[in-house]
Amino acid sequence: MENIYLTIFLITAVTGVGGLALGGGFYEGGLFATLLILIAELFFSRVEYRMLKNAPEVNLYVEYGDNRTMDVLLQEFREHGLKILNMGIIHSHSNEEHNACAIFTLRLHKGLDVDHLKQEILATGGVVSVREL
Repeated sequence: MENIYLTIFLITAVTGVGGLALGGGFYEGGLFATLLILIAELFFSRVEYRMLKNAPEVNLYVEYGDNRTMDVLLQEFREHGLKILNMGIIHSHSNEEHNACAIFTLRLHKGLDVDHLKQEILATGGVVSVREL
């Protein structure tokens, strides 16, 4: 989502700077500023993709049976060196047939595979299902 805001900002900057410069008769400066901004956008987008490739983020939906399972999951995340960026928990108070669920946004380190992580979470006692969103 941040990438969309950055792109909108840069398009506004390019048209604003270019429009002011060209409207004032400073054609070389307007073209130079436009090219400089576009080159910066291309360069920084590649840097962003490389950074995300090395430290990917994943959203996981986890259904579990009780609160002790959540404590075990959080401990496993700490042991694996995962960083929890966001977490949402929904409890079911009315009916025992429904499980509680949590949505985690995790930052994985370079050597950890998402499928392997999902299998380890599913092997945890009390976890009913795990899905990647």
